[in-house]
Amino acid sequence: MEEKMLKDSGLLEMTSSELCLRGGASKALETIFTKVRYVINFIADYVPKFLKGISDGFGLSIF
Repeated sequence: MEEKMLKDSGLLEMTSSELCLRGGASKALETIFTKVRYVINFIADYVPKFLKGISDGFGLSIF
């Protein structure tokens, strides 16, 4: 009965090696997204301080 349900829905069964490959790919994407998030958070923390430093530095008069 389950096989008939699978055939009617168009879904295909996966072997354990296919499941491992797809699971590994999703883990790799998760680590990539995590690293990108860390970079974005670093930039979000750094840019305002950087811009404030530039404006303070160029805002000073030398004489």
